Amino acid sequence: MKTPSGLYIDDPAWPLLQAVISYQDITSANGNALGTTIVCAGLATEPSYQGLAVKVLDGDAAGQVKPISIHVAGANTLTVASPFTDNAGAVVQIVASTRFVILSAGGGGAPAPVLSPSIGLWMFGECDAGMAASTTVLTIPNLAGFPDDIFNDEFWIQVIHNFDVPSTAPEREIKQVTNYVGATGVFTTDAFSANVEANDLVCVFHESVMSMEILGFGTLTVNSLTVPADGGRAALYAWENNGYFRGCLLQPTEGNCRFQPRPILNYTSATGVFTLAEPFSQLPGGVDYVIIGSAFPAGIQENIDLIFDLVNAMLVTTETGGSVLTDGNEQDIYINDAPAGNFEPLVVFIDFSNQTAAETVVIRTYYRIAPGGALLLNDELTYVGIQDPVLINIDLKPNRYGLRVSIQRTAGGAFAYPWEVLYRA
Repeated sequence: MKTPSGLYIDDPAWPLLQAVISYQDITSANGNALGTTIVCAGLATEPSYQGLAVKVLDGDAAGQVKPISIHVAGANTLTVASPFTDNAGAVVQIVASTRFVILSAGGGGAPAPVLSPSIGLWMFGECDAGMAASTTVLTIPNLAGFPDDIFNDEFWIQVIHNFDVPSTAPEREIKQVTNYVGATGVFTTDAFSANVEANDLVCVFHESVMSMEILGFGTLTVNSLTVPADGGRAALYAWENNGYFRGCLLQPTEGNCRFQPRPILNYTSATGVFTLAEPFSQLPGGVDYVIIGSAFPAGIQENIDLIFDLVNAMLVTTETGGSVLTDGNEQDIYINDAPAGNFEPLVVFIDFSNQTAAETVVIRTYYRIAPGGALLLNDELTYVGIQDPVLINIDLKPNRYGLRVSIQRTAGGAFAYPWEVLYRA
């Protein structure tokens, strides 16, 4: 303990000083910007003063007394229960060279209550001013004092403010806590995309604070807008069979698509492929992700799919058309090569008014019945010579993956064949 200048052991005030003050010193470094820590190198040789009160003697917060909520024996930092403030109520940072005393009692009244750390589902933290930059190791003094490993696996850390360069990585990234050391407040996490550094602000939260439960997490090994994949899931989670995550949300936690939840239409367990209902705004990259439980109660997703199919069945009739000048090759009259979903073509009308007795024309229809498959021939009709009636109609079938109607002149001259297609869309 340091004694004030000019005070001697035999001074009459000495017993009073001993009764009121347990420790007196001057801060050796800046406390955090939140106004809740006092840093003093001399405290590193002292026992724990947790539960007593600290009084600041200098600066805008001079005279204020705060209960000490955290002080680990041998640590150089005191954490108080509420921030120091000025006369206007603004937070005051306790900077280096500030005089302070630790009182033997609670300061002007009953002894200070013993305040031990208590875990919340969401906690605010500030990285230590002397912390070495790291993508995986974070020292957060104001969250020291909890039992070792208590945050492991079930808690996550998000960087909410990059102190040096705001709004740049790893700000807003979320990583899982893999280890925690209570005496020093050191958290080990999965790797952020950039270093977490001194004075960065973070939050530590339990997975249950998500509005919907986190069902899984991992790293994408296949980069895609609509069918990203995690090739490592099959080996780790054998029970996740096909369709396991249907109706849930896939959400990257880092990169260009961080915090973009996308509904999962299907999951293929053998390859770890997620088929998404809508694409990401850009390629997500090989980034970390979480799987969030569906917002819909059981059975609602199936009802939504049913309603979607019914709406598609009640589409408005639409028309398109044109004209084809035959050249002897097989030519497209109408083709819908990649429909966005189920659609219902109705009929194609072809005008044979220009055909003479010398022409022979073949009309063919093709359908694709599997995604990425070939267009397969379904019907072929041959028209020879003058037609009566001159307007020919070809009935079409509902389709999901694409269809084609073609025309080919196999004899005679080149003539124009106007056409029209009606479909529901």
